[in-house]
Amino acid sequence: MRTLYFDGEAGAAGDMILGALIGLGLDHERLSRVLLPVAGAEFTLGVEQVSIHGVAANRVTVEVASEPHHRTLNDVEALLDRGALSSAVLGRVKAVFRRLADAEARIHRSTPERVHFHEVGATDAIIDIVGACWGFEQLRIEAILCAPLVLGSGLGRSAHGPIIYPAPAVLEILRGRPVRFEQGLGETTTPTGAAILAEVAQFVDDAMLTPEAVGYGAGHREIDDRPNLLRV
Repeated sequence: MRTLYFDGEAGAAGDMILGALIGLGLDHERLSRVLLPVAGAEFTLGVEQVSIHGVAANRVTVEVASEPHHRTLNDVEALLDRGALSSAVLGRVKAVFRRLADAEARIHRSTPERVHFHEVGATDAIIDIVGACWGFEQLRIEAILCAPLVLGSGLGRSAHGPIIYPAPAVLEILRGRPVRFEQGLGETTTPTGAAILAEVAQFVDDAMLTPEAVGYGAGHREIDDRPNLLRV
């Protein structure tokens, strides 16, 4: 069985997941063409080969021409329906967004349909989620495992103002799954990364596997005590 194993010692974000899948052979130029109908805005998907503490990795950057202020779950699903995704990929992508909407609804005491997505409804989040789910299909992944994700700490800013890390949505999404809290790292696992892995992966403390290929996705910050990499 072809199994994908996520090792998130520096957490996980959507762009890191994409970078790691590209390291396993996912064609990012073809991915860009698949994303065009569903992104909701003009974009450029950049892939840079970088070295993080001596380890070769792929850093993904999304540049968007203009961005709507916010989207609802219905808005996002309408965009997704415009594409040519397989029914399996489309269903998985919608399930990830439903997880995000459910988490935001619990935080704001609202309903999933009334929640206004800000960061996670943005074009780059759509690209990360669609890209990851499409990538799993293209790489013929049959099972996905995930080691306990590292959650950072600290203060940052969101569309609602100051925020404490790990973000409230991350904790909601990862309820019932093993995680590791570590101090002083800032944001490591993002809501998008958490939602993708919560939907597709079985969380395990260890795994007996025979390595076939390895890919590394690079984060955009430098972390003092570890390489900011997601290894798959």
